[in-house]
Amino acid sequence: MIEQTINQDLKEALLSGNKEKVSILRFIKSIIQDYKVNKQLDRQEYLPDNEVIVILNKEIKKLNESKEIYITAGSLEKVEQIDNEKSVILAYLPELISDNDLEKIVKEVIGSNSSANFGELMKLVKDRAGVMADGSKMASLIKGNLNS
Repeated sequence: MIEQTINQDLKEALLSGNKEKVSILRFIKSIIQDYKVNKQLDRQEYLPDNEVIVILNKEIKKLNESKEIYITAGSLEKVEQIDNEKSVILAYLPELISDNDLEKIVKEVIGSNSSANFGELMKLVKDRAGVMADGSKMASLIKGNLNS
């Protein structure tokens, strides 16, 4: 389980004195705990991996948005910090579905649901592709295939 691995890695980082990794892992743990509190879940229970993946993917998206702002502002130290945070988080995520595989899924879903609207198609593709599909790529592929 991803959450267990994060806890174990936090212990190892504490013992090795890796302050930066400790800080990032504590932040990840706090995001997971906030999610549990908001969903009124038992904070002692481990979340299923698919829920942790969704949480971590949202955080990656936020970091990417922040990175763009810091690049525009010319704050290279912050950009480097965000890259470090992303690399730690990405270590706990399975690989994203490839663009080719995602495009195949989009074409199959659109082909078998030609009368569906964009929102319905997004849901169908997301259900089929799973949590490791990039939502923005998914949306642009659906729009592109609908317009062609």
